[in-house]
Amino acid sequence: MFRPYLLLFICAISVGACTSGLETIGTISITQFSYDTLIPRQVTLNLSKGDVVEVWNDMSIESRQKNEVQIHYGLERYINGESKGGLKLDALKTNPTIPGTKQRARGRLSLSFQGKLTYINIEETGKYTFKSALFSSDQDLIIHRAKLIFKKQQ
Repeated sequence: MFRPYLLLFICAISVGACTSGLETIGTISITQFSYDTLIPRQVTLNLSKGDVVEVWNDMSIESRQKNEVQIHYGLERYINGESKGGLKLDALKTNPTIPGTKQRARGRLSLSFQGKLTYINIEETGKYTFKSALFSSDQDLIIHRAKLIFKKQQ
């Protein structure tokens, strides 16, 4: 009888341990996904060589697709105004994932969760601008919350 509670407690402690010591240094909030028109949002951060920046996703959406919806962030990185390339991040694949909800009701899939998408090693000191847009296979996607959260070790 106590095993499920013990397992839940251990999972909660593990997720907490993975996120301890991290400081949120910036956020990109996205209210619309890009379909016909690119709708980028950005954040600028002063970072130092040797920093490790974790990129987290905080999302709450609804989709009408019968199959699993495909959602990804396009993330471009600029250092002191110069483009340094980009990443395609699957918004639904995070590790670890802080438990959220997944429900199907009235022909809709509702998802709400938070988790780490990736990390970026900072190789030179400077002013970093991260630009991001959200893309989806569902043209009728409803975004309640979509944030990229940038965190680094304190």
